[in-house]
Amino acid sequence: MSVLFIVLYFAAWAGLHTTLASLRTKRLAARLFGDSARRWYRFAFVLVAVLTLVPLVAMMLRLPDRTLYAVPSPWRWLMVAGQIAAFAGMVWTIRATDATDFIGLHQLRGDSSPFQARLVTRGLYRHVRHPMYTTSLMVMWLMPTMTVNLLSLFACISVYFFAGSLHEERLLLHQFGGQYEAYQRQVPRIIPGLRCGSRSADR
Repeated sequence: MSVLFIVLYFAAWAGLHTTLASLRTKRLAARLFGDSARRWYRFAFVLVAVLTLVPLVAMMLRLPDRTLYAVPSPWRWLMVAGQIAAFAGMVWTIRATDATDFIGLHQLRGDSSPFQARLVTRGLYRHVRHPMYTTSLMVMWLMPTMTVNLLSLFACISVYFFAGSLHEERLLLHQFGGQYEAYQRQVPRIIPGLRCGSRSADR
């Protein structure tokens, strides 16, 4: 039952997150609220995403669970070191895209619009097109102690990352066209070193 609750809640969260990230929802917000939507949308999007994860965290802490494995030392510390490196990669990625823009503070000041993003190809973006997903997957699957509930959650997140990256690719192609197509041909999507020779193959 714990696994069922986790999967159902995460599926609802993923559906909400995907809907809010869609161009249709952004355009609707722009029509309804005008310039205010352009300033507030990104910050509100991030805030809603974080707040709606709080019940999931509470659920994970309260639901019955069972340990599947616990990696012993010294391998445990090697996995923790990998998690730290991946977390550093997350920070580097956020800095490459401008942290204030990432959480929507830049837009609140009216300096830019979330509807007119720029294509970033520096830092870890030179190696994978979605480095936040790559580093997040590393943090999850290098967890030295794994439980049934964690495994269920990590499996859901992994599926969502791969499916979500396809959705993001469509948005980015809409925004950047040929520029992003060329980037797709040169850089793998999530797994470093795994390249696809064409856009159709990447789909």
